Amino acid sequence: MIEHELGQWKDFIEDMLRK
Repeated sequence: MIEHELGQWKDFIEDMLRK
């Protein structure tokens, strides 16, 4: 995987957990 992609997944998952 690419670090940039992992960063996007991290932001996506964090957003899901907040909601």
